[in-house]
Amino acid sequence: MCKLLKVSRSGYYDWLDRPQSKRGKKHKQILKEIIRINKKHPIWGVDPIWAEVKEIIPCSRGTVYRLMKKHGIRSKRKAKWKATTNSKHSLPVAPNLLKQDFNIKDPNTVWVGDITYNWTGEGWLYTAIVKDLCTKEVVGYAIGD
Repeated sequence: MCKLLKVSRSGYYDWLDRPQSKRGKKHKQILKEIIRINKKHPIWGVDPIWAEVKEIIPCSRGTVYRLMKKHGIRSKRKAKWKATTNSKHSLPVAPNLLKQDFNIKDPNTVWVGDITYNWTGEGWLYTAIVKDLCTKEVVGYAIGD
């Protein structure tokens, strides 16, 4: 192995017996604090953890970030989910005329449509689109509030 890495055997054994550096010891302490804080506050990210760690051990944000990344320490995030459709209503439902057969041979025989909406600084903006199912081209669209 020493020949492959082009290192002398004595250098390798010297490196094995070498005590840990001051920086290595400090990083070990910082990592210990990061793990303790992460267990206590699993949703905290780098900045709040760094704020806590630097009160105990002076260190940079980059050091905390690198140690967290190296050891796979991440904040637990809540999944964002929002209900956008209410299917439990008593309104009439349009019949399924296509019966999931979307292979249309002639243009302008089947059009499909859908809507979407986006929040803007001025409120909700709705977009309705109509496509020809054969050519996959947009036949028309409308945007409004």
